[in-house]
Amino acid sequence: MRSRCSGFCPVLIVHLSLEHCFNSIDKLGNDFTRFAREFPTVALDCIPHGSQVMAENSIHDEMLSDMPAMRLTLGRHFKWYYHVTPIKNIASIRMQGLQPKPDMAAPEVVVKYAGQKASEIICLNPLGADAVPPPVQEGPFACLAICREALPFRIGLDWSHAGGFGIAEVLRTENSARPANSIFVEAAKRWGSIIAYDPIPATSLRAYRRGRMPHDPARWPFLTTATDDELETF
Repeated sequence: MRSRCSGFCPVLIVHLSLEHCFNSIDKLGNDFTRFAREFPTVALDCIPHGSQVMAENSIHDEMLSDMPAMRLTLGRHFKWYYHVTPIKNIASIRMQGLQPKPDMAAPEVVVKYAGQKASEIICLNPLGADAVPPPVQEGPFACLAICREALPFRIGLDWSHAGGFGIAEVLRTENSARPANSIFVEAAKRWGSIIAYDPIPATSLRAYRRGRMPHDPARWPFLTTATDDELETF
């Protein structure tokens, strides 16, 4: 069974309430279908999956070979990034921070730049993205957030759901001169998730507490100072 990263924060979709956001998750499948119709020459089955090999010098080579540049550009567009995890994981995260966890086998192009542990990942959702893949683990969940300054320097598009990679390829096909960092940001915005390959310290994590606005992590307490009983769960 895939371990998958801990899930995705629904507050990204509408920025109003967690309950409203979960009602919007079903919209994701329809959104992706419209995306496929918009580009009829791109079949859905051409979107790369976990172990598929990318062509040499692909858009993925360009993005992965300069991950710090992708991080810098992404940070100019998105200030906050969510990570949802089962509440049972909070105690260990408070002690050890967010640690990359094994997922499905990473594409070879990712291994080329991220190393043999490329399949160990943390998934993050940019606040303000168009959509967000649904959670794959069982709740109840807690929602954490980091600011752009806390983003690891090694980040990439989310290949574990395949869509981010496919969107990047379509964007490059549409405009071969478009810079890789611009494609990276657009693909992350449309798909709603990115991957980090390195740990995130507990001191950088904020936690969604009861009574706080879900779309304003700047007002959330740091996880290291919040108790489990104070956290909003869903």
